[in-house]
Amino acid sequence: QISAAAPQRQSVAPTRVGAKLATNRNVFIQIVGCVGVGKTAQLEGLIKEHDPSQLQKFNEQKSNLMTHHQIQMGERLLKLLDCSGNSRAQHLVKEWFSRSIWVCVVYDMSSPKSLEQALELSKEVSAAGAKLILFGNKYNIEHGQAAQVDVMAAKDAAVRNEGIALESSALVEAVRMALSATEEAEGIEDRKSTRLNSSH
Repeated sequence: QISAAAPQRQSVAPTRVGAKLATNRNVFIQIVGCVGVGKTAQLEGLIKEHDPSQLQKFNEQKSNLMTHHQIQMGERLLKLLDCSGNSRAQHLVKEWFSRSIWVCVVYDMSSPKSLEQALELSKEVSAAGAKLILFGNKYNIEHGQAAQVDVMAAKDAAVRNEGIALESSALVEAVRMALSATEEAEGIEDRKSTRLNSSH
């Protein structure tokens, strides 16, 4: 049973907060995944590199089940939501799928079980109308552990759900892909509305 059904249609004028395509979605990227896949360490690396002024807040709040962060990346102020993999928090985490533009589902490339759970979550992300990023965290395999997941299963799931699959040890790569895809979609929307306006 999926609690986050398709988002309600809203007639509010869209804004350009990270993306203007989804007016009722106020989180740019929600970061999820099971316990121990390295979500928090990945986010810490991103903040250190791009907005170190946020590190103190990050460290104070990283034990929370869910934490909102606003991170400056270049000219963009991105709203990210870091979610615990704690099973008790999962109903709360899933409620945010319909309020997020992108959901980045992290799995550990040395843990088949983490990919299994990521693939299950992916279905719910898609059902809630959010855009999917399946992020294979390479940290452990770059530090001596064997890769044990079927990467093609992740890529197939991403294609089925019209999402993105990537494998990396840097979360910033997923953020850049989401920004690039969002900007491209915004450009298409802008061109459509320009054509509509000029045809009247």
